[in-house]
Amino acid sequence: MNLKNSPRQLLYLFLLIIASTSTARITAQSTSTADILGNVTDPMGASVPGVTVTLTNLDTQDSRSLTTDGSGSYVFPNLNPGRYKLVLAGTGFSSLSVPEVVVAAGDRRRLDEQLKIGGATETIEISSVAPVLQTDSSAIASTVTEKAVQDLPLNGRNYIQLVQITAGANEGTNNGLASGNRPDDRRQSSSISVNGQSDIINNQEIDGLDNNERIIGSIGVRPSIDSIAEVRILTNSYTADIGRSAGAVVNIITKSGTNTYHGSIYEYFRNDELNAYAFQFGQHFKKPELRQNQFGGSLGGPIFKDKTFFFGDVEFFRLIAGTNFSVANVPTAYEHNNPGDFSDTRTNFAGSGTYVAGPAGFDAYCASANASLTGYTVGSGTVNPNITPTAQKNGCVYDKYSGQYVAGNVVPVSQRDKAGLLYFSLYPLPNSPTNTGQYIGNRKRNQFSTVWDVRLDHRFSDRDSIFGRYTNNDVSSLAATSPLPVTTAAGMTIDPQSGFAGSAPGLARNGQINYTHAFTPRLLLNASVGYLFV
Repeated sequence: MNLKNSPRQLLYLFLLIIASTSTARITAQSTSTADILGNVTDPMGASVPGVTVTLTNLDTQDSRSLTTDGSGSYVFPNLNPGRYKLVLAGTGFSSLSVPEVVVAAGDRRRLDEQLKIGGATETIEISSVAPVLQTDSSAIASTVTEKAVQDLPLNGRNYIQLVQITAGANEGTNNGLASGNRPDDRRQSSSISVNGQSDIINNQEIDGLDNNERIIGSIGVRPSIDSIAEVRILTNSYTADIGRSAGAVVNIITKSGTNTYHGSIYEYFRNDELNAYAFQFGQHFKKPELRQNQFGGSLGGPIFKDKTFFFGDVEFFRLIAGTNFSVANVPTAYEHNNPGDFSDTRTNFAGSGTYVAGPAGFDAYCASANASLTGYTVGSGTVNPNITPTAQKNGCVYDKYSGQYVAGNVVPVSQRDKAGLLYFSLYPLPNSPTNTGQYIGNRKRNQFSTVWDVRLDHRFSDRDSIFGRYTNNDVSSLAATSPLPVTTAAGMTIDPQSGFAGSAPGLARNGQINYTHAFTPRLLLNASVGYLFV
């Protein structure tokens, strides 16, 4: 056979390779789909081959049928999580119906059924299915259901809080890379520590595809909870297709539309009008400003009944918050008017230990640090490398070359740095009623976030289906790290955020297309391609 001149044969060979790969996923269970399997027996316990087994998705009416093999077994692999109806019909037996079977992502749900002798027109309906252990999978996992995601109270509508309380998991360190308290990533916390592991070595997924931020180890996009059907958390005994991480595998299963329209609209708010007044530093201060609004909505349903479905949502988070009042040391009013002259510190010296109050006591107090610097040779124009801040007294001016106290506490004109004087002038005047060198104030912090998700599902036939989804997650944050103003009147930034000046933007995108084709009830092709930008 000449494959070079046979495009169709090359295509068949490619599909055979892909299909062979897809059959391995039946045994290596995916984290985003489920399986329903079982054995069918007669009243004597013997296996019954040739029984027609039909499985129908109750939300989309997607239906699959197969017949039991020679050992009476059947398996429906790669099912979307949801509610299903199972019907079994065999010659010489009454039909059997299981009206509702609920499966979550990663489940291998076994339903072994026994048929009774009877006519084909007689149907036996099982009203409830007892919960059973999943003996076909060794993975240790927890599932946060859609009801839990939607109904349990979540501060900031952050689904991570539900993951943190599952078995073996807890919140990571307060100032960790994924905590939301650092300039690297100021979005809501994605910190999860599982079985004592670090909170930055988890494997984050959406519908089974990658959702990991690669630099600091946090999460990529954070979908709105309205778009989440469930969250699957695997903590141990991973299957080979996902076992690349020492932490947990956290897989978000997104919500699809159904044959009925459903939606939501909401608004959560906090406001300083509902807060108490602060009383600090012996003063009654104005309440820090607080304007926090989180609002949005969702809508899903059919485009073409039983064929095409849509789901979309949008969520906005707007926060402007003043911090509590705090204190920062600033130059006194005299020092502002006389840059480089700190002699007012001598006049205001209150004494310390054996040193008396006033200028004379201050001079003796500052000069006492000179003794610790004697005996060192200082070259001309070279700063003494042995002078350390701990050897000198706070508030005292020392010569940077000799380490000796400067009489009068006035920096020599020849040693006044022009850039330093300009920076010095940026400090605000003190406003403390009790201390001439302190500034009392508060700063505003803000965060503006917009998240939107969209998903389309289409069923071409009982054998072919496709879905596509996209999540956009943009966040801009500005944190307040001190009571001093962020910028001067000229617009110069004087308070960088831990080395990151200005706001901390975070842009994240995640998309996926998934195609499923059933060659036979037991031979499936499941192909996915995804995109992640963080």
